[in-house]
Amino acid sequence: MRNRLVKLRARALADPVAAVPFSAESSPAGQLEYALMAGFSLLVILSGFLFDRLGDILPGLGRILLSTSVLLSDYIAIGGAGAAFINSGLMMALGLLLAWKNRVPMRGALMAAIFLVGGFSLFGKNPLNALPILLGASLYARFKKEALAGHLTVAYFGLALGPLVSFLAFGLGWPVCQSLPLALLAGLIIGFLLPPLAARFLAFHQGFSLYNVGFTCGMVGLGLMALLRAFGLGSEQKASSAPAVADGPLFVWIMALIILTAALGFILSVNLKKSLRALMKESGQLPADFVARFGIGPVLLNMALLGMVSVACVFLAGGHLTGPTLGSILTVMGFAGFGKHPKNVWPLMAGAFITALLGIWPLSSDGIVIAILLSTNLAPIAGAFGWPAGILAGFVHVAVAFNINHLHGYTNLYNNGFAGGFVAALLVALFKALGLRYAKGPQENGQ
Repeated sequence: MRNRLVKLRARALADPVAAVPFSAESSPAGQLEYALMAGFSLLVILSGFLFDRLGDILPGLGRILLSTSVLLSDYIAIGGAGAAFINSGLMMALGLLLAWKNRVPMRGALMAAIFLVGGFSLFGKNPLNALPILLGASLYARFKKEALAGHLTVAYFGLALGPLVSFLAFGLGWPVCQSLPLALLAGLIIGFLLPPLAARFLAFHQGFSLYNVGFTCGMVGLGLMALLRAFGLGSEQKASSAPAVADGPLFVWIMALIILTAALGFILSVNLKKSLRALMKESGQLPADFVARFGIGPVLLNMALLGMVSVACVFLAGGHLTGPTLGSILTVMGFAGFGKHPKNVWPLMAGAFITALLGIWPLSSDGIVIAILLSTNLAPIAGAFGWPAGILAGFVHVAVAFNINHLHGYTNLYNNGFAGGFVAALLVALFKALGLRYAKGPQENGQ
């Protein structure tokens, strides 16, 4: 079995970035990578039944679907661990199915998007608030007379604004027959606007924030929330439910996932040492597709390493494993194929830790732990300008992240991506003005 998988991977690596249309039937890499991602989503779904009985899961899913989902809504606290994991796995499966049907290649960006969807479906995303946004992206593709495949990954990232849909549906206190049409309209507008705006906003931070759509969602959320507030309909408060702490069971779950991922990485790697060494030298500046360049094996091992670093980070901060923190760990792992590796994330985490230690916020709080983990969206700064620049970026990031969430009314799940866009734009411009030497990314090299 191992030899068969290695041969399959070797065939895919023979020409990993060949410019041919994706075909699920003819692409060995596509088959293998989709199968792995489907396995991950199935594992998450089955995990739900390990935590709770079906009789508890179904009402829990109902509570999740009807929640406002604003930051930081812990779906484990709202619906129970079983319902939260099943919601997460179903969202991953939905994303995979749509991508497969539309023949989207399973490369770094899509892999990151699927893991991002799964992670944040533990604290803010669900089918009810996702479908209007996906429909809006489909309408944009039809309007432009383009294939949905070219916009689907951005749409998945754009589910960050799912809480805005949920808030309008269930947070206004209106009769559902009145609030649901407004929520649907907002979701359609969000999905329609994100594809064209995301491409333009990439230039704002020059690809140095990996959560580019998070920044775009922040700008769209800012505009829509300003309009809603003008009519007295804005969201002004964070989630009121306390997070559910389950360190023991969730630690066992995440470590089992990390070990499984590492094992698959070893099995599916060709020239692992050489590939991993080359991957660690990458700056991570967008577009950074590690899956296409190095293959799925080294990426999976990189994913496991990032997972271990992230779990250690949570406990070093004195934090706990909750829906939001576990979802953030999965997010960091997901970007193992799209810009992150231990060498370019540790400076960001170190800088964020310094701010947390010196600042006014409790180091062990979910908000701080998440900010430390997701400050890694600025990993390309450390990769391009060196670790001191990365520490500075992480230091600034935490302060910015805690001062802009009110702008979108706590409805942009990727608030750290929103903050990261501003931090990257500011610091990269400063570093270049000062003449700091840096490793050029794919954009500047003409790739």
